[in-house]
Amino acid sequence: MEQHTFPDMILFCFTTLATIGYGNISPTTKPARLFCIAYATLGIPLCVLMLGNLGKHLAKAYWMVKVCLGRVVHRPCGEANLPLKIILLLYFIVFMFGCLLYPPEQASKDFTLQNLYFSVISFSTVGFGDESPPLGSSWWHFLTMYVYLSCGMILSTMLFSDLYSKLRRVDKIGTRVRGAQDVVVWFGNKPMKVSQLLQMVAKEFEVKPGQMHSLLHGLDDLLQEAAIEIERKSSTDTDSNASATTIEGA
Repeated sequence: MEQHTFPDMILFCFTTLATIGYGNISPTTKPARLFCIAYATLGIPLCVLMLGNLGKHLAKAYWMVKVCLGRVVHRPCGEANLPLKIILLLYFIVFMFGCLLYPPEQASKDFTLQNLYFSVISFSTVGFGDESPPLGSSWWHFLTMYVYLSCGMILSTMLFSDLYSKLRRVDKIGTRVRGAQDVVVWFGNKPMKVSQLLQMVAKEFEVKPGQMHSLLHGLDDLLQEAAIEIERKSSTDTDSNASATTIEGA
């Protein structure tokens, strides 16, 4: 690793902590490999934390701009997340910027499969190694590549998180709540089933046995309808809740 330039070594440190690992630079001696093990173990969580916080600040900045443009602020009850269409738009802009950086020997700087492949492999931290930033580059190329990879990884994290939440909603479609009356809850420092708790309440308010029986048998459907309503309200109020959360956090 001694023959590489200082910008190359800094880029190696970043790609190591970002878990991209192109493989164009790697430790060869035992002390260097031991150091890389300790360095990656301590540095990778910090890098993930840093990129996650930068993503949150990006989302806050987006909602602050919308508020400054006159958006009505509602009572917050959720996190400030970027809408999917905004993430995709920023992703496209970053891809276009990447055409100017990679590959460096390309004269036309057009959008090709090669730079698209390099961007996706880098942003998703797959890093096969068949495409990697050239070694021996200038400080300017290193800084632009560092900013490019950082922005892409932040947007990838936000995109995957948003897609995951949407897929979870799809997975819940048609899923019924079962066995709600047998769920154990804590009430008055004592564990008891939901059915026992409802029976105590029914006895206190002198509810008829027939009504209590109908309530217990319809509890699953009742909770299912409540869950659907909460999910529907949460999906429709995401934008307004997120913008208000940004203001309160600021």
